[in-house]
Amino acid sequence: MTKYIEEIDLVIPSTGKEVRIDLKGRNLIITGSNGCGKTQLLSCIYKELWSSVIERDNKNVNDVERDIRNTEYYIGTLNVSSQNYKITKENLNNLRLALAKAQRPPVVINGLDDFVLKVEKSTAILSNFGAMRKSEIVKPTSIVSFDKLREQDRRTSMDRELKSSSSLFEQFLVSNMALQAFSESPNINNDAGEAKRINKWFVKLEEDLKNLFEDNSLNIKFKSDTLSFEINQSGKKPYTLQSLSSGFSSIMAIYAELITKVSLYSVDPSELTGVVLIDEIDAHLHVSLQKKILSFLTISFPKVQFIVTTHSPFVVSSVEDAVIYDLSSNKQIDDLSMYSYESILEGLFDVLPVSNNMQEKISYLNKLTSSSFIDIAKIKDILSRLPKDDDLDPETLYYVNLAKVAIRKSKKEV
Repeated sequence: MTKYIEEIDLVIPSTGKEVRIDLKGRNLIITGSNGCGKTQLLSCIYKELWSSVIERDNKNVNDVERDIRNTEYYIGTLNVSSQNYKITKENLNNLRLALAKAQRPPVVINGLDDFVLKVEKSTAILSNFGAMRKSEIVKPTSIVSFDKLREQDRRTSMDRELKSSSSLFEQFLVSNMALQAFSESPNINNDAGEAKRINKWFVKLEEDLKNLFEDNSLNIKFKSDTLSFEINQSGKKPYTLQSLSSGFSSIMAIYAELITKVSLYSVDPSELTGVVLIDEIDAHLHVSLQKKILSFLTISFPKVQFIVTTHSPFVVSSVEDAVIYDLSSNKQIDDLSMYSYESILEGLFDVLPVSNNMQEKISYLNKLTSSSFIDIAKIKDILSRLPKDDDLDPETLYYVNLAKVAIRKSKKEV
């Protein structure tokens, strides 16, 4: 079947802006200038999905019309001065609002019953990740049964105020490692097939992390004395899942949620359905990760519908079969994957492509910051001749920020 959301037709409360997007089950990338309402739009979509899928607040037009007729008849029997008149009048107004929503749903969902039932069974997902997201992976203190982990996950899935399933990620890894050991033992489970399956799962996890962290030397190591996992990378001290940088913490908040969900319920990642909303998917990510993060997610979870906001032309051009909606101009574009990021900058983001002169400066700046001897004076000179950060394209800004980090490090070493 197609992905769930067919159409979005709503008004953003904070701006009064009307938004109509014809999705037809495709992924959605929302762009636009700062302050145009991208975050508010994402919140509106999530609120409507939560209402329909989790709270099941879905009213039939005929039923609402019948309730309106009955309420209108009842209110006609009341005196204006009676206690029930005001309450009934408010109920009537609410019913009329419900009728308008039923006649013209803000979010049109294809296969709503299927979505509701799968979320209830935890074989589909509905998740919302804010721009300030970070992984909140809880450090385990004991081995926990899978039944208990599933119970915790169901509670978080049905309450927007609780931590997401990603908080259970390391606990799940520890329980999975214990199950592998039990399965390998002839005196306990004695299940070589299960042990092999779990080992294959850990190999896949490590490959995913190598891809996301862009480091083939990466490996994960289980520490049995502390019931925890370490990430090892060549040239770096081992570190834990609780000490990730802001960029990787932002990624792990999403990845850990999805991989924990599918693994707890033995759902193949390629079969997981649902909707995942991500505000500022490019937040804290350098250019190479901006180019791959959305495509990584859509390839890993092909039946999940992703709705994201971004300022990055690299995200916009990274996937096929996605709708791009520019909220600043209220324009829908059906595919930009075949366009260069330069043309996207100029056409969609209204930013001029990088000039040859700028490219030369940035190339030289990169050479200076990559050198074994950092010439701070030359770096500062180039930075002083560049435009303000707000006027730079994302790739140029990335190299400028690297240069600024090099300057700060040199000051600490003095």
